[in-house]
Amino acid sequence: MVDFYDEQLLRRCGVNESGLWSMSRGFAKSADEYKARLAAADEPRMGDLDGRGHLSEQRLAEFCAYSARTAVDQANYMAKAFAIDDVKTRINAYFQRVRLDLKPESAHLFLHVFAMGTMERMEAGRVAGLAERTARDVLTALLAEGLMRSDTPKGRVRVGFPLHAVGYLFPNLYPAGSSDALPPSPSTPNSTGVLT
Repeated sequence: MVDFYDEQLLRRCGVNESGLWSMSRGFAKSADEYKARLAAADEPRMGDLDGRGHLSEQRLAEFCAYSARTAVDQANYMAKAFAIDDVKTRINAYFQRVRLDLKPESAHLFLHVFAMGTMERMEAGRVAGLAERTARDVLTALLAEGLMRSDTPKGRVRVGFPLHAVGYLFPNLYPAGSSDALPPSPSTPNSTGVLT
C-alpha cells in the first residue's frame, strides 16, 4: 500500500494538482457497480432491523465496504506505480529516449532527488559528477522544464512532474500517459527544441 512517505512525496511535488491520485479512477473501473451501490445507499430501510433512520443502514454499509475495497485497490496500484526499480527504469528511458535535448546527467540528478526527497543546489555537481558550472546549467534546465521545483531561487530542490512528462514517468496513471516510456514514432524537436 502507499505509505505516508509516498503520500507526502505526491503532495510536496504538487502531483495531485493534476489529479494524479484520485478515488474517481477506482470508481470508474467499476462505474456500473459504483452507481448501483450509491443509489442503493439512498433506498428506504428494509424492516425494523435495518437501522433507525429512514434510509437503509445495510445498503450504506455495503457502499462503504465497496468504497474501502476501491481505496485499497487504488493504494496498491499507486504503490506499484511508485516501486523504485520500475520508476528508475521509466526515468532513465524518459531522459535517454524521449528528452535527448537535456544532458544525460539530468536523469542521475532527477533519480537522486526522487530517492532523497530534496537536495541542496550546491550538491548537484557532486551528485552528477560534473563541474559546478555545468551542474548548475543542468539543474537550471530541469527547473525550467518543471522536472525540478524549488520554493525559492536558491532553496533546496525537489522533483516535479509536469504534465508533459507525467504520462511517460507514470504511464496509465494519468490520462495523457502512454503505455511505455518510448514515443510511438521517432521523435523530432518542435519549435521550442522539445522532442514530441
